[in-house]
Amino acid sequence: MPVPATGLIRGPNFKELPGRKCEIAFSIEAEDGSEKWLTLLFDGVEVYKCTYLTSLSSVPQDLRTEAYGRVVTVKNSDWLDKVNECYQNYHSRRTTKPMELQHLTICFDDGPCYEFICTNFKPSFEASGITAGTK
Repeated sequence: MPVPATGLIRGPNFKELPGRKCEIAFSIEAEDGSEKWLTLLFDGVEVYKCTYLTSLSSVPQDLRTEAYGRVVTVKNSDWLDKVNECYQNYHSRRTTKPMELQHLTICFDDGPCYEFICTNFKPSFEASGITAGTK
């Protein structure tokens, strides 16, 4: 994210979109003081989950720390392995070609922590016009 997770004005807001897509939207303060909405788009979503504050300790502490305010790829994911097994099996019986799946996570203040198994991720924000804290 172009600002620390503590710099959000509103959000994060989660939305399931048509075509196996999910979006997380949030707003930040732009350089001119206006509110600027940014989105994170997850495409080819096979499965997702959202963990709120009261159950946040069910997500490993090191993953929560690493994914705080940024999208990270989860390595050695048992969840990805299980989903990928089903995904590959499905495609082996069809004429469709499977795409590579990845396990992505992002956590916000006090949760929620979002996790996705999907084929693609695309942020839709620009670093210009954003207040202090830009990385």
